[in-house]
Amino acid sequence: MNKLVLVLVVGIRFLFSESIITHHDILMNINPASNKLTAEDTFEITSDGNFEFYLSDILEIHSLTINGRTREFEQVFDKNVGLNLIVIQRKMMESKTADISVNYSGVMLQDTESSTFSREKIAMEIDATISEQGVFLSPSAGYYPMADEDLLTFHTKIYLPKKWSAVSEGKLIHQGKTNFMLDITLSEFETLHKVDGIFVTAAEWVISKKVVNDIEFYTYFFPEDSSLAIDYLNKSIEFVQMYSEMLSPYPFSKFAVVENFFPTGYGMPSYTVLGRSVIHLPFIVYTSLGHEVLHNWWGNSVYVGDGGNWCEGLTSYQADYLYKLQKSKNDAEQYRKNLLKDYSIYTTVENDFAPADFISRTDMSSRAIGYGKVAMIFHMIEEYLGQDKFIEALKLVIKKHQWQKTGYDEFFNAFEEISGNDLTKLKQKWIDEKGNPKLELIKESDDFYVKQIGSIKPMFVEVLTFEKENTNLSKIFLDSELTKLDLNHEVEKVVIDPNYHLMRTLDDSEMDMTIRHLLGEPEFGFVVPEKSDEWTELARSFNGHINEENILQLFLTTDEIPEIPLIYLGVIPAKLKHLKSNGSLEIYKQSMTSDDHSFVWAFKQNNGKSGLLFYSSNQRELIPLARKIPHYGKYGYLVFENGRNITKGNHEVIESPLIWGK
Repeated sequence: MNKLVLVLVVGIRFLFSESIITHHDILMNINPASNKLTAEDTFEITSDGNFEFYLSDILEIHSLTINGRTREFEQVFDKNVGLNLIVIQRKMMESKTADISVNYSGVMLQDTESSTFSREKIAMEIDATISEQGVFLSPSAGYYPMADEDLLTFHTKIYLPKKWSAVSEGKLIHQGKTNFMLDITLSEFETLHKVDGIFVTAAEWVISKKVVNDIEFYTYFFPEDSSLAIDYLNKSIEFVQMYSEMLSPYPFSKFAVVENFFPTGYGMPSYTVLGRSVIHLPFIVYTSLGHEVLHNWWGNSVYVGDGGNWCEGLTSYQADYLYKLQKSKNDAEQYRKNLLKDYSIYTTVENDFAPADFISRTDMSSRAIGYGKVAMIFHMIEEYLGQDKFIEALKLVIKKHQWQKTGYDEFFNAFEEISGNDLTKLKQKWIDEKGNPKLELIKESDDFYVKQIGSIKPMFVEVLTFEKENTNLSKIFLDSELTKLDLNHEVEKVVIDPNYHLMRTLDDSEMDMTIRHLLGEPEFGFVVPEKSDEWTELARSFNGHINEENILQLFLTTDEIPEIPLIYLGVIPAKLKHLKSNGSLEIYKQSMTSDDHSFVWAFKQNNGKSGLLFYSSNQRELIPLARKIPHYGKYGYLVFENGRNITKGNHEVIESPLIWGK
């Protein structure tokens, strides 16, 4: 799950339970030294049949009472959800509603060493781990009783060792020492609105706080990173104020930025959990943080309902894309093109699916659809309605559906109500059906046509025309395989969708080579200066950060190299020799000394396969690039000076099947 890719966690729904829990009072005692959770949960449950709930199979129940009286229960492992099903026989004439109290404990220690989190690389997710490094508990681990509820409230008390603190959903009631145990701290939270589950994160942090407009802003950072607090607090305040003015008042009493000891990028109601490996990255506080703030509207107070997870695409559009648009029109255009490239690179006939079927990202193809394609669909709607009506419709969704499960139907109802337009076909073709159109500009005699290849979708497309003395930008509506353009016969040049406003599959000629091209390859080899232990270990390091399932293959330039995608380490291929001459690097008219700089260059080999060059005159300078490269997938070239990125960009594309004339 990456953008750094930042994450909506979808709750478990239990198809076989007949019970509903409406409220939890949970008391947790967490012992990091022994990796143990000891808890008592008192909850109200309602059922027409037996009382049933789920709990992790690694947790042992010590006692269970109903309305204060000890009761027997049955438990069986349910392989469909990976948890124990607890069944309590409801006696004759017994009320359908009861207060159940459960005491339980267990060791929860999931390995975090292999956990990685970046935009391009998605690995094992951590559900529950308790250690002296920190604590992370997710509802998907079943660390508290769960039934078939959608939304519910919580009152949570978390006891931890001295100097430790916890963060969870809800208003912070108390944090600090207890009156009766000097070596124990208490963190207490209460949700003021219904949520779909609670997480717990805990560690020994330095806590910083600001209060603005009655909203409490916190950072929970490890001591060595506490100097970052002021920037994160100030930007959190800035983002909350921006979206409060844009959409509606901030829906929670707090917002906290929490540093985690393993890689994460999660957004929960009223806080975000960012891994220590990414919190130092300079762009996080300016972009990814805002994405997580916005999730407090989209996903964490207007909840995702049935019919597809819309919130990642909408959040990406109103955060990541918006920041590019605020920077410049060119940056916004490049962002849109990058989304089209993602879809074109990673999706195939076999792995494509409709946005209505997206739940969460599991790989780059699902990300390209659930994040990128959905963001572009919202962009096309805004282009069609206009910015004012688009924002007005989003405000209407919040007004009508905050604290409720919400689907695409509710969004399209709002778009139709505000605009007065019937968008039924647009939703059917773009949300409920899979596929993506590929466009082609055709000239027959003096007539021009736009052809949709593959999927036929309704869309408004920009047409840019050049005549001797005039340039004109207009829009036409496409809703069939072939659409004739009404153009002046004196036109000298025609460009379709010149600024990438449409969600479409790109032609190969439009695809400038990027680092991501090779990151998406299932197999690739390495070309190295020599097959020594040092170069082998360096190649193995790159292999692990890019695709650890790839079988390591090393070649010299003198070998007979198979026609596969290649990574060149410290070796410049013949077609790129122009990048280095006489001890200088020449990167798009920028000249710099090769001794002080290292660079990365994506290119297409002569055989059409992806190529990626990592070059430095000092082999040591290549080592940190292995770890950094997954964060730069959208770029075609990078330049580093002493390990710091100083230049990045994309290669220019001149040809396209959507351009006629010169």
